[in-house]
Amino acid sequence: MKTLKLLNQTSLFLISLCLFALIISCEKDEDVPDYVGSWEATGTILWDTLELGYKEVITFTTSTYNITGQLKNPSTNEWIDYMGFKGSMTVNENEMNITITDVGMSTFDAFTRMPTGEILYYKDSQDEFSDLLELFGIVKTFKMEYSISENNLTLKADYNGDGKYDVTETIIYTKQ
Repeated sequence: MKTLKLLNQTSLFLISLCLFALIISCEKDEDVPDYVGSWEATGTILWDTLELGYKEVITFTTSTYNITGQLKNPSTNEWIDYMGFKGSMTVNENEMNITITDVGMSTFDAFTRMPTGEILYYKDSQDEFSDLLELFGIVKTFKMEYSISENNLTLKADYNGDGKYDVTETIIYTKQ
């Protein structure tokens, strides 16, 4: 009788432990914000006299982001890394506060004048950092608002730091 009672207590303990583990694992899944992951937007840009395909890939973690701009090589139809930004961020509801920590640009092939895909990144302490931010018209620290609907992430980013979201500062990305 004592063995049966001990077995029932052990079974009850194991069932409770499994339920606790299940509840904890479900809570961890819910803690991952909906913006975390990789997102992509495509379009075209004018490059010299060519209209080229352009793709922007943005990846968020809970505290960092990484943006890579790519151009489509017209002769090979392959995507080539062109420029990139890395940074830290904090999020409050649907507002992201971004601080750029690294900015980079690809080297260029002298013959084709196309990017090689090898992005050289620069830190805040290097002159090239400020020069590239100025070239791209982006301030070091800015705000973004985000919203998600199905597989689409809409970002409104005040890249130029003027306190408003211009038409060119709103981009819709698709989840990858």
